[in-house]
Amino acid sequence: MSLEEIVPKVDSIEKESSMLFSFIKAEKGAFEILSKSSITTKFSNDFRLTYLRGDTLKTIFISPLNKVVIEINTNNNISKIANEEIRNMHNHEENLLSIKRKAIAQIITTNYIKTPLDNFEFCFTMMQWNEKFKIYALETPKGNDKLTITDSYMYTVDDDGKIINTKSFIHKSRSMTISENTAAIYIHYDNAQPFIYATDICLFRLYRRFSNLDEINVISRRNRRRFTYNDIDKRIHIQQ
Repeated sequence: MSLEEIVPKVDSIEKESSMLFSFIKAEKGAFEILSKSSITTKFSNDFRLTYLRGDTLKTIFISPLNKVVIEINTNNNISKIANEEIRNMHNHEENLLSIKRKAIAQIITTNYIKTPLDNFEFCFTMMQWNEKFKIYALETPKGNDKLTITDSYMYTVDDDGKIINTKSFIHKSRSMTISENTAAIYIHYDNAQPFIYATDICLFRLYRRFSNLDEINVISRRNRRRFTYNDIDKRIHIQQ
């Protein structure tokens, strides 16, 4: 593949990884606020929702009666409580939550996903993408205290919550945990993968603080190039 063909693909991966990171980071920030509140309920993937409204990422936590118990807004990676009064969901929120629940039910009851590793769990994040929706399943550590590159999945979903396409982001090794003493990361995919995964970039950004690294690398045998994501300038660098 020529450099002229590669560059637009890499630009799209940068955009996708940045958007995915923003959604997951907002939800994690909302959970941190929730943990300091008087609310003790545990909210599974079916009872929380993050969506974009204007420039604001809104995270709502929903009771078994489908009432919003707390709403948290995130702007520029800063999360704040927007509303603590119990309220009904807006129509838009009901629709998004219905799509997410239907899709996750299909994922869990089919062979669309592996069983998570010990002490890991899948974080499901839904984003609107053009006229469809994308649901990402990232395998993240329950302890939230280590940088591990793991397999991830992405599902394209229509507005009825039906999965119409699936994509797996698989590594040669199911998981790779990076210690504080690791000097560099070279992630290995099978030979057919042409680019670095947006999900790997997102995992690196989420947990990089548990390492001393600024970048991750992928060797693409298919394109005969190295792709390096640098978290200082937030760019993917293409090298031969």
